[in-house]
Amino acid sequence: MAPERDTTLCKSCNKSRLTNGVQNWVQCDSCKEWYHFACAGVDDSIARVRWTCDLCMHVDRSSSTSTRAAIQPNESENAAPNKDAAILSMEPNSNKPAETSFTQTSNNLMMAMLEETRESERKYIEQKYAILAQQQGMQERPIQLFGPTSSQLAARQILPADLPTFNGNPADWPIFISMYENSSSVAGFTDAENMLRLQKSLKGKAYELVRDKLLLPALVPEVINTLITFFGRPEQILDRLIDKIRKITVHKDRLESLIDFAMAVRNACATMEACNLYAHLDNPMLLRELVDKLPTQHKLSWALHPRSPSIPVVKSFSDWIYHLAEAASTVMPGQNSWSVNTNTQAFAGEKHQAISDSEDDQQQDAKPNPACVMCNSTEHYAAQCEKFLKLTVPERQRRISDAKACYRCLKTHRRKCFSKRNCGVDNCQSKHHPLLHRDAPRPELVSAHHKEADFEEQYFRILPVTLYGNRVRINTYAFLDEGSSVTLIDEGILKHLKVCTSPEPLCLQWTSNTTRTEETSFKARMQISEMGSGRKLWLNNVHSVKHLALPKQTVDVNKLVGRYNHLHGLPIKSYYNAEPMLLIGANNWTLAVPRKIREGRRNEPIASKCTLGWSIQGTSNANRNYSFHHCVCNWNDIEKAVRESFNADPIAPRELFSKDDEKAKGILEETCKKVNGRYQIGLLWRDKNLILPESYSTALKRLECLRQKINKNPELFDQIQNQIDNLVVKNYAIELQPADTAEDTNRVWYLPIFIALNPNKPNKIRLVWDAAAKSHGKSLNDFMLTGPDYLNSLTEVLMAFRVGRIGVCADIAEMFHQIIIQQSDMHVQRFLWLHKDNKTPRIFVMRAMTFGICCAPCIAHYVRDKNAQEFKDHCPRAFESITEAHYVDDLIDSYTDDSEAIAVTTKVRDIHAEGGFTIRNWISNSTAVLKHFGERQIDEQSPKELGDPEKVLGMNWEPSNDVFKYTFRFARLKRDVLNGETVPTKREALQVLMSIFDPLGLLSCYTIGLKMLLQKVWRAGIDWDEELPDTLLGSWRQWKTVLLQAAKLEFPRFYSTLLPNADQIDLHTFVDASEYAYAAVAYLRIKQGADIDTVLVAAKCKVAPLKPVSIPRMELLAAVMGVNLAKKVINIRRLNINSSTYWSNSTTVLQWLDMDPRKFQAFVMHRVGEIIDQTSRAQWRWIPTKENVADSATKLIKSPKANRWLKGPQFLA
Repeated sequence: MAPERDTTLCKSCNKSRLTNGVQNWVQCDSCKEWYHFACAGVDDSIARVRWTCDLCMHVDRSSSTSTRAAIQPNESENAAPNKDAAILSMEPNSNKPAETSFTQTSNNLMMAMLEETRESERKYIEQKYAILAQQQGMQERPIQLFGPTSSQLAARQILPADLPTFNGNPADWPIFISMYENSSSVAGFTDAENMLRLQKSLKGKAYELVRDKLLLPALVPEVINTLITFFGRPEQILDRLIDKIRKITVHKDRLESLIDFAMAVRNACATMEACNLYAHLDNPMLLRELVDKLPTQHKLSWALHPRSPSIPVVKSFSDWIYHLAEAASTVMPGQNSWSVNTNTQAFAGEKHQAISDSEDDQQQDAKPNPACVMCNSTEHYAAQCEKFLKLTVPERQRRISDAKACYRCLKTHRRKCFSKRNCGVDNCQSKHHPLLHRDAPRPELVSAHHKEADFEEQYFRILPVTLYGNRVRINTYAFLDEGSSVTLIDEGILKHLKVCTSPEPLCLQWTSNTTRTEETSFKARMQISEMGSGRKLWLNNVHSVKHLALPKQTVDVNKLVGRYNHLHGLPIKSYYNAEPMLLIGANNWTLAVPRKIREGRRNEPIASKCTLGWSIQGTSNANRNYSFHHCVCNWNDIEKAVRESFNADPIAPRELFSKDDEKAKGILEETCKKVNGRYQIGLLWRDKNLILPESYSTALKRLECLRQKINKNPELFDQIQNQIDNLVVKNYAIELQPADTAEDTNRVWYLPIFIALNPNKPNKIRLVWDAAAKSHGKSLNDFMLTGPDYLNSLTEVLMAFRVGRIGVCADIAEMFHQIIIQQSDMHVQRFLWLHKDNKTPRIFVMRAMTFGICCAPCIAHYVRDKNAQEFKDHCPRAFESITEAHYVDDLIDSYTDDSEAIAVTTKVRDIHAEGGFTIRNWISNSTAVLKHFGERQIDEQSPKELGDPEKVLGMNWEPSNDVFKYTFRFARLKRDVLNGETVPTKREALQVLMSIFDPLGLLSCYTIGLKMLLQKVWRAGIDWDEELPDTLLGSWRQWKTVLLQAAKLEFPRFYSTLLPNADQIDLHTFVDASEYAYAAVAYLRIKQGADIDTVLVAAKCKVAPLKPVSIPRMELLAAVMGVNLAKKVINIRRLNINSSTYWSNSTTVLQWLDMDPRKFQAFVMHRVGEIIDQTSRAQWRWIPTKENVADSATKLIKSPKANRWLKGPQFLA
């Protein structure tokens, strides 16, 4: 039973005391108030003397000196009245009489001088805060500045008045709060003085957090409380120390690593004791983690170490390892020998690292210097230095690297850089300073049969080496290529080596007689060695090139060794994204010829050793397809996108127009006009005065690739030719003659063309203009603005599609091609095509807008809506149908009856015709509508694919039955993983999930199983092409059976036959969460007289974040999801909802909604605030878990109850 409490409270911290147990309390002999020992600053010896509290002592100035000596300053006046602050509070040392050799006369003079100084400071503080109080509109009140005791005045001469600087780093918090509390107690600083000290010491994030409170002395306790809340929680400090321990690696041959580890463990134990976190000292899991970091011999020593049961295990381990570190320190050499040779460190993504021999020791011992890294001036930084600005970009980068300065701010500092801005030059998103921006290398200079990915299946002979020049050495990577007759080096590296060179122009030639001339090439001779080795060899006849641009390569030795046994024991180090700056050819092949070889089985990588060290080469995939272009397929971006989908939903941001959107809107309004019954418009240029680079050569190379494809499939030529002929006949494109191309045109760009195939329609091809193709490092899309997003939400369009009894769909024929591009922008849409019997390419230019340009969707939607705007007042219902019921070029709308459907759709057709658009392919569940437009009858119509036709699991509307159905066409899967016992790979599992097209979430209780499975696959850490492990195969097979059940489901398109004459329409939203997922489901309850109908409107489900989240917080995420889902349903066009109710089985969430959100931590506070902003507490109700239909979408169920999912829980009816 909990101990009984009485009403007695501590006068200082307002906390109650127990009526039984140990009593650590003291009562003031004057006012009879009770205080904790810690609050009063006394111990149990106070029971033998008379004691008066601090407040009473100031009232009674006649108290004896001996009584004052027993009084401790009340440190809790500035302490936060919460548990975390109490844990962190540190007991100050007892005040002791100052030991001095001064005579009594000297003491009296000193005390008089201090009193006079104190009085002048008091007057200054009173005047300053009187002015501040007046500026803040606060009532002025006198500042109570009680005089310090003599011991406190003496202490001020010893203790520093200033607090250590605190910028919000949790690691600095203990020393800061300890200094503040101890100095305030011992020296008797008042609130006014502490306010001055805090104003001076707080910086950065800490200052921003309490800046508005650093005005009046009365706010000092609130300032300290705020700082404790955000930076002073003991668990936060301890977690940081334990993370620091985890990062330390204890090497068996490096005693300094053992000492670092011991000190880190000792500091963590001291923090546990100081913060009263004694439970952590007996944590067996923490002890196991600490012991596992030790070498084998130290683990054995710990096992043999005698331990006392009365001492916590972590504390015992800390003492043992500390004594071991003390012994190690006695045999350690001097500190200078601990310096790390940074020359042998290979950093990911860096091309090289240059270090001067004569400056190694100076650089290692150098301290951060706030001055300019170029000229050492203290009057400016490198960004303002004229000498630095005169350097080339590679020279600037080398200068910053040599000075060990930050690439973001060009300054030297020890901690993380606070600069968050991107480069911004040419829309560069990298985190470096604009002065260090390098133009992207030209793609036509790259010649590599290579494809980058997040994993490597093919390896070139690339190994780390060191080059030696004139008192300079450079670490880089060398590419060993016996197919090259010459040795090449990047021009920037050669300049930095400072070796003797002689000019010798060079002509490079490779496949298809492709040549390139290096007019400024130099020939040189230098020394080379294996990285980390002192054996130097000569490298002769080395030629420089401007951009060597060899393929980057990643070698993960741990992964290779785990996969191939024959690679065990080789002295090869891992490296990431390494780009070789040296190519060693046949003229220096004695350095690269293999001396030793290690081979595995067929199609496994080979390890070979030459005089420069070991390297990996070969492939693990004999069936791999190769391309003669350097292709960068960044699977890291795909993995990042999928990983982000596992994160918790962020707080919904407000939709605002950016500056680029405003600029694009201005161009649209300025250039859009009607010419001969069709709209003409300009492209959305970022800079209207820019000069485009040459692009013909890139388009020609891509045309050659297309020619090779046609040679394999001759029928492809006729298909493409027919499409181009169609473009010319319809005047969408024209062929240019040589005289036309010779004309001086300001802007010209040649777009490569390619064909897109739909596996669901194998006999149909689509011609695409590739505006993302790069030429000289830039694509046409790089020069364009995307424009505002005028695309209607497909979810909202489909929700409104279910309101009316009559459904109608149609599409605009060749919508993009109906818009003409103005003459000044037209020639950036040139493209090349083949003669059938002539290799000379033909040149065409698109007069109409193409699909591939990034601004095309924005332009198409703007023109469509602008054309409808002219008829807004005359035909408001048709205007609504065009602007809100169109998804890209598809009309998806519903109407009350046949007459309304015919009248509105006829107006829609006529309005589109006014803008040059033709709407066609009418589909409806009404015979009258189809007859009006001359279309086939209902029974003859094919199901209408809604949304993305590329999806293999598509949502279709079947007009004959007026239902939504889902069809299976997994044409893109190379293997049939859904039938039989084929085990899918990680890539195939993701492909199946991403192929499911369910915009309304109607299949949420069926698809959540695959989402949860895919998250488990992510946690397993397998590669893209590895099959699912046996532990996950059971879940995969179970989900396949669930998916087959989903294929049989039918969802009514029309919400209910009761809807047109309904008396009451209520929205009921159910939310729920489990350990693995959270979901929200929305239903309509429609009542007409005594008849009631319920129908599923939409649902949404999401897997739990990868980072563990408590169940109450998961329930809160589900509640936010439900509010956002209900908001979309409430805003459905032409659907009037009378009431909205939210159902949750989480009592914790419902209690949170009753409380002030400002009392919670940020995660809960923001989400509770969002719920309160959009709903009222009266709308939220509790429901048992068994009745909560959203529970079905939070777990994998073998056989979901379809009727319950479609209609909702029984009590709604």
